[in-house]
Amino acid sequence: MLRTRRALASLLWMASVAGCSEPATPVDAATDAPTDAPVDVPALDAADDRGASPSPDATTDEVPRAADAGLAPLDYTSDALWLCRAGMTGDACLAADLAATEVRADGTRVAVPSPPAATDPAYDCFYLYPTVDVTGPAGNHTDLANTRPMLDPLLNQAARFREQCRVFAPLYRQSTLLGLNGAGGEAHLATAFRDVEAAFREYLRRDNLGRPIVLMGHSQGSFMAERLLTSVILPDAALRAKLVVALLVGGLVQVPTGAAVGGSLGAFPLCTSDDQTGCAIAYHTFGADHGPTPGGVYPSMMTAGREAACTNPAALASSATRTRVRSAYFPTFAYQAVFAAGISLTPAVTTPFVLFRDFYAVGCASNASLRSYLALTAQPAAGDLRADPIPYGALLYAPSFLGLHWLDYNVVQGDLQALVARKAARFVGGS
Repeated sequence: MLRTRRALASLLWMASVAGCSEPATPVDAATDAPTDAPVDVPALDAADDRGASPSPDATTDEVPRAADAGLAPLDYTSDALWLCRAGMTGDACLAADLAATEVRADGTRVAVPSPPAATDPAYDCFYLYPTVDVTGPAGNHTDLANTRPMLDPLLNQAARFREQCRVFAPLYRQSTLLGLNGAGGEAHLATAFRDVEAAFREYLRRDNLGRPIVLMGHSQGSFMAERLLTSVILPDAALRAKLVVALLVGGLVQVPTGAAVGGSLGAFPLCTSDDQTGCAIAYHTFGADHGPTPGGVYPSMMTAGREAACTNPAALASSATRTRVRSAYFPTFAYQAVFAAGISLTPAVTTPFVLFRDFYAVGCASNASLRSYLALTAQPAAGDLRADPIPYGALLYAPSFLGLHWLDYNVVQGDLQALVARKAARFVGGS
């Protein structure tokens, strides 16, 4: 995720608090739930740990880990190294239960069934998940047999895109959180990227067959995606010509202050319109009234003369305009307690997700500490009976830490999917 001692110390402390003294509770738990309540973790098929059917009686897994940065890339011809891949058995994106309970403005609730996969999608989505090993020693996460920890981000961020594209999501020996820091950090990231590049090249060799590509990532996964973009895709004209859009969400993208081109992506631009293709969508989310604070993680990352890239998924052409969000999906499950959304709704919800439509608004903003970030606020219409369920004061969402980083995809899921679909349609149709 983020390479500062403040981030490391904070998240490790958060992990110990969430996993030991104050276990996270299911999102649909009452506010007075006992502190030893189990995390609502989806149960997995005994024959394949890549399913996603929620079970309130399951317990959180430990994350297998190792500390070895001197590793050759993996052999991605094996389906065992993929969470999702077209045609494989046990595809976690296709197997996932993504059903939701929609909370409507009048207070009523309605079941929204799990969306089916597209039958003949015209393009592919290549997704790289964020840091999941937050408690291991400095090094690379090398034991990929247990894929449960990767399902938290996968199901929250990428799986729902199955409605419109073939989703490819490789496992990779990412850096542990502690491995991002210190003298060995670059070596750990280099090992992670060797895997990512090997997976992408195998995808190109066996699966792509000239199809348009949407590149997706989050946090460390976005850092990997950005490196894949700048070092592999952009230098190859034929490969670049296949790229619809890059979703580099919650990563390290920086641009010259006030610009849409330059900085860490070089001449590759940020997206400034819905119809534009061959561009990047990038942002970090904070609550509008809980923006980044002095000395926080993101301000400490900025290079002089640059700002964090911010593209508003709800209004690319006017990113600073606060615009209503189509739909936000909050999970009621967590495979690791540290990643529990911490949202309470009463009465209980039994579906894996809770859906809020037309409730939030987002716009790119800045404050004295940071330019620029995606500011989220509840903006209910007159007569809307819903209350904002996000616990902005929770440690996971602290403005001095990562803000709403964990919810970067969730809060604008509908807008991201609509944007990608529009760009892909234009890309494929050529108009």
